[in-house]
Amino acid sequence: MDEKQKQEIRMEIMRKQSRELVNIWHNRASGEWQPETLEIVREILMHRGVPGIEDKIVMAGIFRQAYVDPIPQGGRYRGKGIMTLTNKGVQITARRVRKYAMCAVMPLLVLATIIAVMSGILAILWIAKSNADKAFEAIFAGAASAVVVALIGYGVRGILSKRENYFWPYAALRRFAVNPGKQLIALDFNTDKACTPVVMRCYNWQAVAQFLQKHAPQCDASQNMSGAQPNSGN
Repeated sequence: MDEKQKQEIRMEIMRKQSRELVNIWHNRASGEWQPETLEIVREILMHRGVPGIEDKIVMAGIFRQAYVDPIPQGGRYRGKGIMTLTNKGVQITARRVRKYAMCAVMPLLVLATIIAVMSGILAILWIAKSNADKAFEAIFAGAASAVVVALIGYGVRGILSKRENYFWPYAALRRFAVNPGKQLIALDFNTDKACTPVVMRCYNWQAVAQFLQKHAPQCDASQNMSGAQPNSGN
């Protein structure tokens, strides 16, 4: 971006109201805006005397069950959600799968797998006997049954999951770690094990890691791990 382009962007941004610019700044981790544009936004807000532009970051992403070393547990939240970080702590708005929900879902998924495997074996036997029609019927019936059971399992998980809006102060943060290759960031809290850790996949995970390094540097569990430095974009 050359100086002429920067000047054009600056003139366009200056036409926007401060409230809109603050919203852009707080959502800077979404990856929607280029770093040069965000720097211009920051300069304009500071020039206008808007306070607290460094004190909040809102990140939209996908919560996963993934594991991020050295945190041994998988994430407790699933699906799309929002992570909000302020100078006071971390707020999570997402769907948490209750512990007993997975106990109900896993047998159904195992049953679906068994049905699919048995149907495949039956189809092979029919093919060996040169009965293509029955083989096709076995494949179709088995696949349909497996899909139905799997859908029921995921439906049960959805019913037994709960959308939460949970807040943790930094005093409750035990550690956080990142996996740059998979764009994952994990936060482990000193709270109920059913609610922690929190693992999110997001495009601009560096912004979250840097914010946490600023407000809770003692909790950075990735500092001594090769290949997992929060400031690394690889």
